[in-house]
Amino acid sequence: MKTQCLGVLLAGGLARRMGGGDKCLLKLKNHSLLERCIERASPQVEQLILNANGKVDRFQKFGLPCVPDTVADFAGPLAGVLTAMEWSKENAPQCEWVVSFATDTPFFPKNMASALMP
Repeated sequence: MKTQCLGVLLAGGLARRMGGGDKCLLKLKNHSLLERCIERASPQVEQLILNANGKVDRFQKFGLPCVPDTVADFAGPLAGVLTAMEWSKENAPQCEWVVSFATDTPFFPKNMASALMP
């Protein structure tokens, strides 16, 4: 069910266990994890945004709205979900649902959004 669903790609973490940086920009067979996630998530949702913190211009080439957490101090993935809900209310009020996709798990199901719908 693609309509009325906003997708948020969660990439706002610090990657402390990996020494820092953007996990989603790591390459897997010549494509970044983020590219793979965009490819899988886009067909599932009406609109897709990226939740990331820091300098958002590093994600400009992906062509998605990049929205930093509205909660301070890297509060975790739920801060990204909250941010997406707040963003949706202002920018995509037609979306009744928000589905989150972790950008360090590039093989989530191609029907994940519809499988989660009631």
